[in-house]
Amino acid sequence: GMIPAIFAGVLMPDDSGKLTKDDETKVAKWFADRNINFRHCPACTQLTVGIAEKLVATPIIGGKGGLQIGGTTYPHIMTICSNCGHERLFNAVVMDLMPGSSAAPEKTDG
Repeated sequence: GMIPAIFAGVLMPDDSGKLTKDDETKVAKWFADRNINFRHCPACTQLTVGIAEKLVATPIIGGKGGLQIGGTTYPHIMTICSNCGHERLFNAVVMDLMPGSSAAPEKTDG
């Protein structure tokens, strides 16, 4: 099941900031297609892992080692073990939940 977010994520799929039912289905299918048993915790070995209800984003380290505030980020699905608290991140762009950025503009016919 979904685990309520403790901290608000940065990029959210709906107006309330929660993953939609379609997102939940897409995430479950993504894990299943790759034979990933995300419910199994690698730390405590229990089957007590759920998906956080909101996306999270990792901070970016900018020039000279400073923390970048705002701008580009890496959105993630976070899984959380309700037994031991172990968390894992899966990139939401790779999972096709969020659009990625492109360094080069798309080519058009013409």
